[in-house]
Amino acid sequence: MADPVDMATDIVAEHLARGLASINAAVPAGQPGECDACFEHMPRIVGGMCAPCRDRAAKMRNLRGRTDG
Repeated sequence: MADPVDMATDIVAEHLARGLASINAAVPAGQPGECDACFEHMPRIVGGMCAPCRDRAAKMRNLRGRTDG
């Protein structure tokens, strides 16, 4: 019979395995180039934008979603 520490360890391991399995590991490939939003040359452009501009755009979409609904 397992003691409470062994049972807790099993529960944590199962929880971690489920969490890791649910992660969407699809990371879009990027290319170096000029950002369409800020016009800075960046080492990784995805969808025409650099990471800071993509983050700002996502934040604005989230803010609009909260105020619209």
